Amino acid sequence: MFNFADYLISNGVPGETIYLILALPLIALLVSFFRYFVGLKTFGMYEPIVLAYALYAISANFVIGLKFGLPLIILAWLVSEITKRALEKARLHYIAKVSIKVSIASILYIVALVIAAFFGKNGYFTVSPLPVVVIIALIEAVSLFQVKSGNLKTNLISAETMFMALASYFIVSNKYIQEFFLSYPYIVVAPLVANFFVGKWSGLRLSEYVRFKGALKDE
Repeated sequence: MFNFADYLISNGVPGETIYLILALPLIALLVSFFRYFVGLKTFGMYEPIVLAYALYAISANFVIGLKFGLPLIILAWLVSEITKRALEKARLHYIAKVSIKVSIASILYIVALVIAAFFGKNGYFTVSPLPVVVIIALIEAVSLFQVKSGNLKTNLISAETMFMALASYFIVSNKYIQEFFLSYPYIVVAPLVANFFVGKWSGLRLSEYVRFKGALKDE
């Protein structure tokens, strides 16, 4: 069978580019599956995927990506959480508040770079600025949920979004999966078909089984 991945690579398209595009439907399926079968909520489809790919842009090695990317994600979340509480009585417009949060996160990242330079942690200087900007910009998703759902629910969804992002990053950074997708690129159709079954699911989610375990036993 004609392997269009090999054809594109032979014509100068980087194999990594092809793989990351081929893997996108799989990651989207993963988010969808965990939402409807497990009951894991995220800020949306976009946020966990973007976080996963931002971590991959930092490093294709899962451990290294976590080392340099996870502190940045935690920093962005902390800034959003602390700044919201500090500005509660300021009566500022929503976009202005988000702008302040992004500005503070940017400043703190520069401060972190200064501290890293002081202690000779030069590895942080090799991180591409694009994933840093992407992660900081996702503060808006957290801020929007804080307005709609309050702090407690937002923090729970933040943790679940983080879990999905790390699970997705783990899959994307797996070399065996990369080799498989490039060897059998038509597998990209499988997640599309699988999503039809996920979308038709009407049974209880795993979280609901746990939540209503007592009631189910009584029946």
